[in-house]
Amino acid sequence: MSTTAEAADTRTKSNPDEIHHPELVTEAFALVPHDTKKDAEHVLSMVAAGAIAVSELAVTDEATFAKAGEMLKAIKSVSKRLEGVRTTMKAPVLEAGRAIDAFFKTPTTQLSDAETHLKREITTYQAAAEKRRREAEEAARVERERAEAERRAAEEAAAAERAKLSPADREAAEVEDLFGTSSEPSIPAAAEVAPSPPVVVPQLKGVSSRVVVKARVLDVAAVVAAAAAGNPNALALLTVDEKALGGLVKAFGMKLAIPGIETFEDTVVSARAS
Repeated sequence: MSTTAEAADTRTKSNPDEIHHPELVTEAFALVPHDTKKDAEHVLSMVAAGAIAVSELAVTDEATFAKAGEMLKAIKSVSKRLEGVRTTMKAPVLEAGRAIDAFFKTPTTQLSDAETHLKREITTYQAAAEKRRREAEEAARVERERAEAERRAAEEAAAAERAKLSPADREAAEVEDLFGTSSEPSIPAAAEVAPSPPVVVPQLKGVSSRVVVKARVLDVAAVVAAAAAGNPNALALLTVDEKALGGLVKAFGMKLAIPGIETFEDTVVSARAS
């Protein structure tokens, strides 16, 4: 048995009027006045007794029918008292909760703002580094293509010059090329570009970042139109305002006519507290 429960058990034995429901002896209930706890004890006993009596009642004749009506009114009365006791008991707990929330509001906001600022700075710096990396890759690609174009141009120019030679001179030029004694400018065999130092996107130990795909609504009417056209994803975004629908039913009753909405009658039993 916990210390709180033991203390409650001791108090109950020493004081018969003390609350004996164990669920009423907690740290939260310690904030509730004793008289309010006693009211709760009494109401809980009434609820338990009423629940047993109602469960044993079967409406079979006029007498039990009348008794059911009286019980229903009594239930409403007890329910009203139970709700009153509940709100009375909860008031000091809610007030304590609001005081705690107010105490922690400023430091919590400070931490949240600090976290937001640091995340923004980190992602901005990483985005800039990523941009430099892509620009470096693009510059290297452009340089490779330029060198390759120059090589092809030189090759085509040399071929054009050779085409102007006589067969004998062309054969002599090919021999000179073979032995490396030709006086003509050499043609690069392939485009060789010195690689630039790679740009590394910095990472922090214990801190990770990832790209997350998000969405925002730009045109509500367009979403509704897509849903009306049968787009299942757009349709899944739409929800019916049940409160507004209830207001329309109250205003128009059975005359309410909306495609996809069924209006029907239901029997509701109500009772006043006795």
